[in-house]
Amino acid sequence: MKVYGIAEIARALDTDPGLVGKWRERHKLPSPDAELATGPVWLAGTIEPLLAAGGPEPRAPGQRLRKFQVTARMTAGPYPALTNDRRSHFQAAIAATHRTAYLKPPVVQWDMLDEATVTIECEAHEPSAAAETVRSSIRRNAEFVAHIGVREVEIISISPAS
Repeated sequence: MKVYGIAEIARALDTDPGLVGKWRERHKLPSPDAELATGPVWLAGTIEPLLAAGGPEPRAPGQRLRKFQVTARMTAGPYPALTNDRRSHFQAAIAATHRTAYLKPPVVQWDMLDEATVTIECEAHEPSAAAETVRSSIRRNAEFVAHIGVREVEIISISPAS
């Protein structure tokens, strides 16, 4: 399994690691697949499309991040078994993704035995980027933190946040 950290991304794009760190701060990189003590890491499948494109596209002058509220439905797979403990870990992991005071805390509502509706406020340049950020965050937190197999993450709605 191939993984990339900030240094590996910088080396692959022949740029400075500090610039890659700035890209991450400015949400120009996909959400990392895991956070280690040494920093964020991305699986090859997550970051290699960006590397193949030569890095993130330069931002148009004056283009700012906007807040979006994204609601998604996560359907758990049959393995491993979904328990109340795993549901609680998932809710705690989603809540921990938002440490900023100016974004509303995420809401997780378990609708059925294997489905959760998740509403997350995030920043992005456009709605499609917000949807992808939320989809990635839900899948990563479910699979890697709460150990819930994910069958599907469906975006239900995206709207500008107030």
